[in-house]
Amino acid sequence: MAYEFSQVEGDISSLSERDVSSIIPDGVSFSQFKEKLDSGEYVLLTDAPKQSAMVHDSVNKIWSVAPSTNTTLSPQAQSALSARANQSGNVATGASGSGSANDSSQAATTNIEDTYVPEPVKPDRSDVPPALKYEYCFEIAASDDTFRKAVGCTFQLAKTEQEGMIGQWQTKPTEHGTKYTAYAAFDEPKKLVAKISADTMGVSVPDHVVMKPEGSAVVREAFIPVTPSIQLGERLGLPTEGY
Repeated sequence: MAYEFSQVEGDISSLSERDVSSIIPDGVSFSQFKEKLDSGEYVLLTDAPKQSAMVHDSVNKIWSVAPSTNTTLSPQAQSALSARANQSGNVATGASGSGSANDSSQAATTNIEDTYVPEPVKPDRSDVPPALKYEYCFEIAASDDTFRKAVGCTFQLAKTEQEGMIGQWQTKPTEHGTKYTAYAAFDEPKKLVAKISADTMGVSVPDHVVMKPEGSAVVREAFIPVTPSIQLGERLGLPTEGY
């Protein structure tokens, strides 16, 4: 209710039935309605109070019952407003008159804005891909440029239950040719497939290949690309058809 404190009507004593006829609940008379306001059971809210029941201290960030309500609000209504301020977490002070004493009594509670510590924001990681912790390496006895131009096939790690097809390879020259490395997120058996366009080649490894922890650089398979040629006397020629 803290955001409504500025709308609480403090001049209950001067209310007429005409002022509140449109908001009195069915079955409740005007006198009964005023009794509930006087007892603090009801609170009258309006966009433009004749006299504000609550005042706000912007420095200390507290709400208090306005001293001017000593003559327009009953002690019970003032106590009820103070209690509502306490329940909402704001510091509330109440002005009440009883017996021969009209001194305002002040009740303080810890300001919620000073003690509230919001929970840390948990980032949504539902779309974050898993970390690549494993790798697979193989070697080809040729440079990457020669292999692409003379052979032109591609290698893939086939799709598995936990991971999609992997076709991106990092290349590194070696003593005998080129090492190819692919990275994966899961340690599971995978099929190494060699393809030209969408057709699987016979050099595809029939058994599952073994994934190793990232950085192992272990090579278990190697390929030697061969380009057919025709010998004519002491000369070698490349065939243009038939293979």
